Order: sequence, then C-alpha cells, then structure tokens
Amino acid sequence: ILHASGIVFVVDSSDIKRLDEAKSVLEQTLKSDHLRGLPVVVLANKQDIVGAAMVTEITEQFNLIKSCSDRDWFIQPCSALTGAGLVDGFRRVAHLVKITPEDNNIKESVKYIRSKSFMSLKK
Repeated sequence: ILHASGIVFVVDSSDIKRLDEAKSVLEQTLKSDHLRGLPVVVLANKQDIVGAAMVTEITEQFNLIKSCSDRDWFIQPCSALTGAGLVDGFRRVAHLVKITPEDNNIKESVKYIRSKSFMSLKK
C-alpha cells in the first residue's frame, strides 16, 4: 500500500444488504494516509444478476461525489462472470494513474489485497 498509485474497489452490486458494509470499508480505505488523494475506480460487480444495484444507486448510497471530492474517481458496471465492463474498468484505472503499456506491464502492477477487499496499483 505504501507505493500505491490508485485504488480499485470491487463491490458486490447484487448483495444489497451488505452495501452499507462495503461503503464503510471504502470510507476507511479512503481515509488511509497512504492512499489519500489517490484515484479510485469502483467496480460495481455482478451487474449480470437481476436486481443488482445500478451504478447510479451505488454512487448515491456510497456518496461518492462527496467522499471522493479530493481525488479522481470513476464507477464501472461490470460482471466478473461474463467479463463485461472489466477491460473498460481497468483501462480507466490505467488512465487515472497514467500507466501506459510502454511504461508498465499492468498485469505486474496490480496487487490484490484480499483482507481489504480492494486492489491497489503499484507504480
């Protein structure tokens, strides 16, 4: 986390009952001194499931406009099952942290942090 260049936060859009918990985890993540001001991409996963929260609902419920006012941010609907939206989401990550294919291998730059349920990018 000390050398992170950005944050990728994956939320289970289909688990409506736990969205408040996910919001709390994101808020705590954003308060970390080491991550202050870093760009954030929220991946609203499981959009393939009927009844999943839409990105507009997650944006509102997570109060992203306010909580991310000190940083660049983007929310991407996606489905890890079908792959829909994932490439666009990680292209946005690369754009926000200004990684180019010539500068870095994105696959080597992504570090998954399981205990916090988010990914960070190392530059």
